[in-house]
Amino acid sequence: MENEGTKTLKQELCSLLQSLNQDYEIHAFGSDKEYEYLQENDCCITVRNPNCENPIYIDLENDEELTLSYYKWHAHYLCEEWDYHNLCEDLKDLLNNRKCVIVINSSERWLRSELSETKMDKNFNYQKMIKELSKEAQKEINKLKGTIELFYWDRKDNVVIDL
Repeated sequence: MENEGTKTLKQELCSLLQSLNQDYEIHAFGSDKEYEYLQENDCCITVRNPNCENPIYIDLENDEELTLSYYKWHAHYLCEEWDYHNLCEDLKDLLNNRKCVIVINSSERWLRSELSETKMDKNFNYQKMIKELSKEAQKEINKLKGTIELFYWDRKDNVVIDL
């Protein structure tokens, strides 16, 4: 049985998605193999992407935490008003292509992901992000090369930068 806080957050998020003309599905514990990770009182709002196979997932975890996931990135938000507001702003910015997921990969593996602060393009200065990687990851990039992906909801704005 879903508690009142989770139910209210779910209703608010669904209203937000409807106002943004987004198609979504709600999945609960035991509803589908893809959602086996959900606990008994959890749910996941899955926003289907009309531009590619990568949806946005919004996990509501028993009125304790919210998780926003897209592509190779995710972030955790508290069920506090200020942090819930941050989740809603990040969600709107993703869906409106005002932010993207920045992914650093070596030629062998994923190294880091984060959500951009603003809209990015091929001219963004990624050197600071490379310097923030562990020494091991920096050596791996120098030796094996790799890519930085700017991954948007509407993939027409996607960019891949070779390192």
